[in-house]
Amino acid sequence: MRPRRSALLLTLLLPLIAGCGYPRSKFEKKMLPSGNEIRLLSTHTFYVESLQASGLEWKYETDLSTKDLPRLKEEVLDVWEGLRPELVREKLTVGVIIAREPPKKWGSFPDYQSHKFVFVKQKRGEWQLQY
Repeated sequence: MRPRRSALLLTLLLPLIAGCGYPRSKFEKKMLPSGNEIRLLSTHTFYVESLQASGLEWKYETDLSTKDLPRLKEEVLDVWEGLRPELVREKLTVGVIIAREPPKKWGSFPDYQSHKFVFVKQKRGEWQLQY
């Protein structure tokens, strides 16, 4: 193979070879009231037209499998204790927590598994979890 072709081939293959260990997502460490710490990936506010309500979403990275719903729900309820005061302070009525597993590598693309938990404030003031 000519040197020029080898360099071109190496340039094309290097990202695929280097990508074998996909880097973890950037996150902010967030301390929960329980003393547990989570890796918070993102937060944003939103508006739900059908409920005529505003809300806040937290997406965090979990070490649990998103298929293990009993353990995941227990962890999310702990995260909820950190999110709820922010919703109350901002007078929001919908809270969304997305638990996402670290990315798994499939070829050269990451695969993200996640599960969403939605909390809605009821008219009497209590919060209800709606999967």
